[in-house]
Amino acid sequence: MKTLLVTLHITGGSLAILVGMVALFLKKGSKLHNNLGRIFYYSMLVMAASAVYMSIENHEQTNIVVSLLVIYLVTTARKTLTNKKGVIGNFEKLALVYALIIVVVGIFLIVEIMDLRGNNLEPIDYFLFFYTFIALLGAILDTVVLINGKIVGSRRIVRHLWRMVFALWIAVGSLFLGQPQVFPQVLQDNPMTLASPFLLVTVTLLFWLVRVWFIKRFKHVKY
Repeated sequence: MKTLLVTLHITGGSLAILVGMVALFLKKGSKLHNNLGRIFYYSMLVMAASAVYMSIENHEQTNIVVSLLVIYLVTTARKTLTNKKGVIGNFEKLALVYALIIVVVGIFLIVEIMDLRGNNLEPIDYFLFFYTFIALLGAILDTVVLINGKIVGSRRIVRHLWRMVFALWIAVGSLFLGQPQVFPQVLQDNPMTLASPFLLVTVTLLFWLVRVWFIKRFKHVKY
């Protein structure tokens, strides 16, 4: 069972990173971009779902939260893209509940770590705080969407973009920065080489957010 989960996790993650990096530089809304987006979506679900089980089994606090978060991000990003009319329904309400559950889980694990930390038994992983905050940010933005009663125009595209690309950011960072030992020694000896894909995704995410959000002509783009 463990071997199967590891295989699914590695296969899903590798495929997601590959197609996700390609999709970043394709024309948004094109047929190829949309097809690769679907592959990215399902690959990320496979990677994250297998990671949830393994993280719980190994009691890896940060990985539990980040795996649940990735599922939330790609699912809501995908739904936002397919919801062309921007109508708010039960899915968005359930997404808010799910995000709040992640926040609660994150806080519970933070408290647990702090208790153990008091006895010098557990190091603090600040990424657990960070990913719990991202889940809280998602919940806040979901609440705003529910209050507004719709999500259209540039807001809809931004919602799709930041969630999908941030999920890719997590995957790329987890591989290139979190697992450097899987790469040849020559790459491990040059940290900037391994950091390059991570920095590229970061810059691209900021570029598209600024372009879509601040350039008026994108406010009426239909995807």
